[in-house]
Amino acid sequence: FFFKQKTAYEIVDCDWSSDVCSSDLDGQWPVAGTQVLRAYRGELGMPEPRMAVPPVTGVWPPARDGCWRLQDGLGRVQVQTVEEGGVPWSLLAGSAWRPRQGGEQWMRLPGTPARSLKKCFQSAAVPAWSRHGPLLWWADRLLWVPGLGPDARAMAARGVVQARLDWRPDDAD
Repeated sequence: FFFKQKTAYEIVDCDWSSDVCSSDLDGQWPVAGTQVLRAYRGELGMPEPRMAVPPVTGVWPPARDGCWRLQDGLGRVQVQTVEEGGVPWSLLAGSAWRPRQGGEQWMRLPGTPARSLKKCFQSAAVPAWSRHGPLLWWADRLLWVPGLGPDARAMAARGVVQARLDWRPDDAD
């Protein structure tokens, strides 16, 4: 057998991304400092460094806009009042954060069927390493999922005082 050796020009000009970024290759590789290069769904990317987390305002449940610490080391949540697309403030007072248990259903839009979180994460292209956040519940009703947002059944109606949430793990400093 004879193998044709490629010149440096051919190697540089080749499409190495098809080998490294094939859709069946998901992974991560450490790079400079604490950054990580990640492959997901055939694309290479380096997550943007998170902005500094504001000082903690208090412990969940929130009473106003701010950064609220969750119980049991589940992270913290930045809460901001918005005019649409949020969760009603009235539900936040009696809400609780819980880790995923499996079997949870989430609805993207009103009138569409609820689907398993795994399928919702996959269709929203949320990588596996970003799916570990706790879920916000009010009694047995799922309100909000990190990476997906509010469940359509829990979204506030227009004119209702509502909040947008942004969950971060405790180590996101």
